Amino acid sequence: MNDVVKSMDVNVWWSLFILIGLYGVKEIVRYILDARKSIKNIESEMQYKYAEKLLDQKIPIYVEHYSYLKKAIGIYQHIANYYQEFEKWNDAVYSNIVNDKQYAIEDKDEAYRNILGYRFCENLSNYIAKFEDMKIKSINVFSLNQLFIDENLISKSLTINTKIDKKLEELVAIELNIEKQRNLSDEEFTIYYKKQFLMLKYQDFIEEVERYLEEVKIEFYNEYNIELQNDYVKGNKRV
Repeated sequence: MNDVVKSMDVNVWWSLFILIGLYGVKEIVRYILDARKSIKNIESEMQYKYAEKLLDQKIPIYVEHYSYLKKAIGIYQHIANYYQEFEKWNDAVYSNIVNDKQYAIEDKDEAYRNILGYRFCENLSNYIAKFEDMKIKSINVFSLNQLFIDENLISKSLTINTKIDKKLEELVAIELNIEKQRNLSDEEFTIYYKKQFLMLKYQDFIEEVERYLEEVKIEFYNEYNIELQNDYVKGNKRV
């Protein structure tokens, strides 16, 4: 009888040891899995934060490039379509003229007020300068931040910039031709500048730039909806 009791005690102790061992193994496995999961979550969160930080740096680049180029094309379209507006008084241009110390204020004031050719050329020159300024700012944004922008888009931006340079050269040539004739009578001058602008072909150019701007938008949206962000959000939902 005692042997049976001793045998039962041994079996109980062995069973207890086995249970403790199994529980210990289970806890060790759980700890390892939890640790791996924790490390994976930390790495995923670090990657997400890095991608988010990188995106924060990219957003202004895309926005400024797009905005400057859009403004440049808007100014160009205004010059091409509404050049007759340059006959009118422009307060900003007049202010620049009178603050220029190269000539006597009285002479410039009288010329801008009374000579159509002078007023037209000054207004046109002002708009061409604005067009060039927006174009330079647009391309500089990408040129100074090439590390963050896809090489294919950089290449396309340079192609567009070259085409803009050609249109800028055309406008400057028109401006120089018109300036030579600004002492004509108002009627003769009007006939002359209208002929100059009628030779300006721009529709295909505008459409090409607009297509490029659409590509910039698409590239930006692709950057904004990066796969890593989606994976991170889905992973957090599962947790």
